[in-house]
Amino acid sequence: MSTNTTQLLAEIPLFSTMDDEERRQLRAIMRERSFQPGQVVMTAGDHAATFHIIQQGELEVWLTDTDGKKVVMEVLGPGKVYGELSLRQPQRERGAR
Repeated sequence: MSTNTTQLLAEIPLFSTMDDEERRQLRAIMRERSFQPGQVVMTAGDHAATFHIIQQGELEVWLTDTDGKKVVMEVLGPGKVYGELSLRQPQRERGAR
C-alpha cells in the first residue's frame, strides 16, 4: 500500500472523516491506473460505475461545442476526484427531505 495514496485520501474532503484504518481498507480495494497524455479516459454519457482520484498529473475535462471545437470545462490535478456522480453523492439522513 502506498503511504502517499493513503495520505492523499486523508486530504480529500470526501474521505477526510474516515479514520486511518478505514482509509487503509479503502486503499486496499483501489486499483491504480496510468494514462498517457492526451488519452481519453471517459466520454460524456458513459455509464461506467467508476470513481477516480488523481494522484499525479492533470486531467482535462472538456466538451465539443456545436462547431466541433474543444471547450475546456476544468483542469483537475492531484487530490481531485472524477467519475460516476452517483458514487459521490452523500446519502440523505433518515427523515431528511
